[in-house]
Amino acid sequence: SVHVEARCELSETTGLEIIVQGENAEVAHVVVPAAGEIGIEVAVAGTVEPWQPNGRGEQPLYLVRCRLLGSERTILDEEVRVVGFRQIEWKQCEGAPEGAEPWICCVNGQDLFLQGANWVPIRMTYGSVTAPMYHKLLTTYVGLGFNLLRVWGGGILEKQAFYDYC
Repeated sequence: SVHVEARCELSETTGLEIIVQGENAEVAHVVVPAAGEIGIEVAVAGTVEPWQPNGRGEQPLYLVRCRLLGSERTILDEEVRVVGFRQIEWKQCEGAPEGAEPWICCVNGQDLFLQGANWVPIRMTYGSVTAPMYHKLLTTYVGLGFNLLRVWGGGILEKQAFYDYC
């Protein structure tokens, strides 16, 4: 499913349209009334291929398009994102004491040993970071077999290119 939250402050807004498209087909399409704060869970019809961690398979991506609609379904605003669908859960370690935190990561029903690195800003001057810099580092990490990057919370939000490459 796809979870969408929106805040509609335009008086002429009449609906929110959500479209999820795969490589060859549309897998979800809903239109709901829009006013004020909206939170909606959109069920994805049919089968979507799960996004797999590095080294475990393919990473199929889907296009999610959210449109604020006006009268006669005119598009007032639109946001488009690329997403992958996966299921993550944390499982108890075998033999762990009662009440211990779960530390086994399970992705799409398979246990996964997490191996990766902490990501910190790659340059002190954020404005000088380029998309090829992200690509070079992230490609290196993929080649090393990393399946996790922990983005340091004390840093900055990276540019969209970072998230696109991830």
